[in-house]
Amino acid sequence: MVQRYSDEIRNRAKELWETGSSTKDIIQELKIIRENTIYDWVKKNGWKRLSDLDPKKDELEIFKILAQRAKDFLLDQKFVSITEALKVYEKALIKIKAREKSTKKSKKKLETLFEDDKFDLEDTEIYDD
Repeated sequence: MVQRYSDEIRNRAKELWETGSSTKDIIQELKIIRENTIYDWVKKNGWKRLSDLDPKKDELEIFKILAQRAKDFLLDQKFVSITEALKVYEKALIKIKAREKSTKKSKKKLETLFEDDKFDLEDTEIYDD
């Protein structure tokens, strides 16, 4: 009996293959019975691993893979439009930049503390209870 897999499983397998996951990992994660199923899909559909592509020679192929991933992500998130997706993206960027700034400020404060003569780790005694 031939096992049929959904488009969702096949798309996830393709994504995992492209990003370099081993065949064994793919079949375990997706509960695919035969390892050869993955090889059959690779051969039949011409899947490529991103790590095997040369950015200079295969630029178009890389863009196609990235565009398909972006499209799949947008569809998975059930965005109504590209405009809505871009708004979410911009909000995420703002949050990331804010987090980076606060991390940099915290790091700078710590560096200042340790540079200051008031606090010297070597002079600090540690007591065991």
